[in-house]
Amino acid sequence: MPCEVSEETILKELEEFSCSVTDESVLTKMKELCFVYQLDAEQMVSNWVAFATTKNIDSEVTLDLLNQLEREELNKKTKTPKSSRRSQKALPVYNATTIDLINSSIDDDLIEGYGTPTGRLSSQGQKRIRTPENAVIKRLNSEGRSPGLPFSPASISPGGVTPSTKYGNRTTSGDIVSLFGSEGDSVWKSSKQQRCSIKYYDEENSLKEKYSYMFEKLRERASVLNNCIEDMTAFLQKEHKVEEWSHIRLPMPEEITVVGRVVCDGNGKLNTSSLMLEGSRETCSGQTVQLDVSNLKEYSFFPGQILAARGINSQGMKLVLKHLYQNVPLPFPECSITQSERSESLQLVVAAGPFTTSDTLSYEPLHDLIHYIKEHKPHACILIGPFVDAKHEEIEKGSMNETYENFFEQQVESMALSLEDTGTQLILVPSIRDIHHEFIYPTPPFTVRKQFENIHYVSDPSLLNIDGVVIAVTSTDILFHLGKEEISFRPGTSDRLGRLAHHILSQHCFYPLYPPTEEMCIDYENFELFAKLPVNPHILILPSDLRNFIKNVDGCCCINPERLTKGLVGGNFARIQVAPLNPSESRSSIISNIKAEIVKI
Repeated sequence: MPCEVSEETILKELEEFSCSVTDESVLTKMKELCFVYQLDAEQMVSNWVAFATTKNIDSEVTLDLLNQLEREELNKKTKTPKSSRRSQKALPVYNATTIDLINSSIDDDLIEGYGTPTGRLSSQGQKRIRTPENAVIKRLNSEGRSPGLPFSPASISPGGVTPSTKYGNRTTSGDIVSLFGSEGDSVWKSSKQQRCSIKYYDEENSLKEKYSYMFEKLRERASVLNNCIEDMTAFLQKEHKVEEWSHIRLPMPEEITVVGRVVCDGNGKLNTSSLMLEGSRETCSGQTVQLDVSNLKEYSFFPGQILAARGINSQGMKLVLKHLYQNVPLPFPECSITQSERSESLQLVVAAGPFTTSDTLSYEPLHDLIHYIKEHKPHACILIGPFVDAKHEEIEKGSMNETYENFFEQQVESMALSLEDTGTQLILVPSIRDIHHEFIYPTPPFTVRKQFENIHYVSDPSLLNIDGVVIAVTSTDILFHLGKEEISFRPGTSDRLGRLAHHILSQHCFYPLYPPTEEMCIDYENFELFAKLPVNPHILILPSDLRNFIKNVDGCCCINPERLTKGLVGGNFARIQVAPLNPSESRSSIISNIKAEIVKI
């Protein structure tokens, strides 16, 4: 453990998982736990996230919950009793006279939770940014909506619903919370109603219709998982010019080069003691070996990760790793269509559900997003499910008086009619949380009875070609799932969110985690066909409950817009601008052509 773990470091780690902290003594307690159990800030927060997920805790971090975490989890993981540790070295006493607790100096952004805002926004120039202030949010009288609008919450909501008071009283609408690209004011409005081309990157190998599932056999799943190792083995061998792969259980006093999948030796959470490597059938007959990472200067592992390494296995029982070969993304795509004929930048809007607050089915946030689209007229808008959220309170109560399918189709029709004169095309991506749709991954596109020219239905995940710009999009929260399972050691500061996005690109897969989280139902036969990345996309959209970001990861613009709503309050959406492409750039990164912002709804 590092000799010093500061409250600021712990707070930054909590921020990446959107964990809310309002009591400063919580940070002091977490620092104390780091000292007692020899944890760094990242390990402490990872333990909390795993505990909160297991217990289905959505509330903020509190002292009572931390004490429960210590009793039920941390005490079990240490071999030396807590009392013994205290006898070895007295703990420092933290109180008002010995330490300055974090108060108003904490950036409000760092302690924003899943759905509870803790500060207000102020204006600087033309764009407002967050300012630190612990104050009660003023309640403002919400304005009534004009009955003349063709799209309104009443047109897509069940009878008797009321608007969300907390959402209507927000004061942050339109604020920019994240920026990417060259500085300077951008015009986020299309000047021409020029229809863009939208299609799958690979039309022949894309999921376009429903399929039968729940017929998968274990041997078929094993075959798919083995094929994943074989495909990555061929890529890494070519990339790093490896002559031959060795058997992972072969006793050798000299260094050998191996490749395989990271697995855990039990049902618990992955750690350095339970770390194992599983080889392929062809090279290693599917055998496993324990890994020793004590000689590595840095590492990052998660269950299901496929990696290549050099090490020594003197007795055939434990492989002592000496060097890890870097997993690299695939080449960028070569597109036949470019934007060379377009005189203006490609304008895109991206938003991820839920599209209504948790206390009502009025869909006010979706209405406000449609109003923004009507005003700015982007060329395309990607809407990512859930649209009819199975986790919504009203749906869990069963209070709707119509079928979920009819309710969804009312939403679609209202959006289509409202935007038919704007030239904007909508792209709808399903989610396994959509209660009216298939609960399987990969998820087939929506099927509706009435079709509209300005609405496209795609699968989850999807690799799209929009005027030559290749965009990978998924509704699955793979960042959060990876963040709960990953273990890493990187001295100094580390960009965890960027690292998680890099895993997806370097593993050439939308969902590289195995075994998957319990909420995922994966059909591995179709997973092999439709969940792989054949190329490195220009833009990767990864909506997540983790903190929003826009990052350059290996030349790919990775974006997490978060959700359009977070509990009772409004969330964010992303807007993207891609400058016209040069035909010579069709096989390279176009990161310099991209500007993007994440905006409060």
